[in-house]
This record gives sequence, structure tokens and C-alpha cells, in this order.
Amino acid sequence: MLFVLGGTNDLGTGVSEATAIANLKAIVVKAQARGIRVFLLPVPPNGSSSMVGPIDSLNAAIQHLANIYKIVMIDIHTPLSGSGGLIQSRYTVDGLHFNNLGAQQVAVTIYNRIHRLGY
Repeated sequence: MLFVLGGTNDLGTGVSEATAIANLKAIVVKAQARGIRVFLLPVPPNGSSSMVGPIDSLNAAIQHLANIYKIVMIDIHTPLSGSGGLIQSRYTVDGLHFNNLGAQQVAVTIYNRIHRLGY
């Protein structure tokens, strides 16, 4: 299995959404060609209100990619989100990176989803 969370750094460095999706698509295609089961993860929320729109847009594109390639997208964004689409402060050390509780929330979310799928 391969879990791919891509796009956070792309958004932060000005890489276009189209390029980010093309990069994710290349990863998916190569992994599937090798018989690897791929799971996509959306970009998690962060502490910047100016990033809510770009994150939501990229996550919609990631979901679309998942649908095209019949890949499960595990929603880690919603459990981490607070009001206004920002990351809940209890899950982050700096508004971007997870603290232990944030990492645990992501791990539990992933585990619960793949466990329901029989993994």
C-alpha cells in the first residue's frame, strides 16, 4: 500500500494546481503499474485563512483524480478542521505541522478507513 499526501508544499511554493495534480497522477500511475494499492490523502488544513480556498480547490482536484483512477481518498482534512476551515490549534505546533495529537488523529483516521475496507 502507498499513502500519498501531496500538495501542501506545492501550494506554499506557488506550484500550480495543474502541476500538483500532474505530479500526483504520475505517482498513482507508476504505483498502480507495479500492483501497489494507492490511497490519496487531501491536503490538511493549516492556520492561514488565505490558504483555505486554494486548499479546498486542490482537494477537490485530488478527489477528482481519485475518482478517475478508482482510488480511495481518505479524508484527513475534515477531522483536523475547525471553524472557517482552519486547522484546530490542538493539532498543530505552528499552524502548519502536526503535533503528536495531530499525527495521532491522522493515523487513527487512516486506520479506521482502511480497516473498514478489510485491510
